[in-house]
Amino acid sequence: MSEFEIEKRQEYVRNRKKWMMIQIVALALVAAIALGSFIIYDRMNRTYYIEYTESSSIDYHIQYIENEFFEDWLEKDQAYISSLVDTVSADFKYILAMDANDIGFDYNYQIVGTLMIADKDSGNPYYTTEDILLPKIEVSTFQENHLKIEENILVDFNQYNDFASHFIKVYNLTNASCTLYLTLDVEVVSSCPDFEQNNENVYSTSLKIPLALDTFHAEITSSVPTNESRVLACKDTDSRGLFLGIGIIASILAFVLLIVLLVFLHLTKNEDITYVARVRKILNAYRSFIQRMDGEFDDRDYQILMIQTFTELLGIRDTLQAPILMTENRDETMTRFLIPTESKLLYVFEVKVDNYDMIYEKHEDAEQELLLDKEC
Repeated sequence: MSEFEIEKRQEYVRNRKKWMMIQIVALALVAAIALGSFIIYDRMNRTYYIEYTESSSIDYHIQYIENEFFEDWLEKDQAYISSLVDTVSADFKYILAMDANDIGFDYNYQIVGTLMIADKDSGNPYYTTEDILLPKIEVSTFQENHLKIEENILVDFNQYNDFASHFIKVYNLTNASCTLYLTLDVEVVSSCPDFEQNNENVYSTSLKIPLALDTFHAEITSSVPTNESRVLACKDTDSRGLFLGIGIIASILAFVLLIVLLVFLHLTKNEDITYVARVRKILNAYRSFIQRMDGEFDDRDYQILMIQTFTELLGIRDTLQAPILMTENRDETMTRFLIPTESKLLYVFEVKVDNYDMIYEKHEDAEQELLLDKEC
């Protein structure tokens, strides 16, 4: 075998192995994506439970104008004289805490001042006006297990009280109630759909201040259960469809890549490739029975008996209790498995490339063309 043939043979094997590895890696990657998508899809189908607590509070203080009886600021939960009130300071706080850190939140909140003048008996409003005391603030949190809001506002009590008193006087209303609501509205959007059912993700906490009265006391109302443990049953149905689709598409692509790989292996397999695979298969299965020789076996004094299968050669070995010798020619195109006997019989099983000259015929033609070009 010429150096040119050896080089072409090695190049062919290298290129075949390279493209085979590229296809195997691509197939493994796509298969991993398909498997991972189906695993995520399956896990998303399971309901998981998350315990959480939430609380909301308002701490308020009333500031009096300068007078001879009272201090400037009064604590909450007292009765207040309307004519002495100057400013209302309200501290709003809202806390949501979960026992899981894989639920992300988008939330927004604002503080609104609502003046309502209504019929005392029915509660139906005569007049309502709304002021945005704190514009809407939007916040996104990811991989967090809590959110916390703390805001303070100062309200001019006399502005609302004077307006309410004037409204009642103008329309001579004798059975009307006037109320100022200072409200923190919180809207939470979670990655758990159950968190958003029935508008339970919208929370309001209000400080209720009566107006147009000689005296009043403030009340706090809230839709948030204070420090009460609750449980979410979550199931991410929206993303499940996405992962199912990815898994199906990746599975189809993996099947196509597998077919391409099998076709490639079939089309690029020649006698030379098959020869190497056959020899390797025999060695892997019967290595302990075979003794490899470095050089060629001198068979000139032997009567050669050709054996058709390696299994038959194993039977002869068992009968004669003789070792199996292995030799390979320099070109690595023929391997012989031999059992010599004292009676000068030589049992031979051969694995060889029968039509080696035709396998790389194009390469030989190219070599000849190259030689002709050099001569010219």
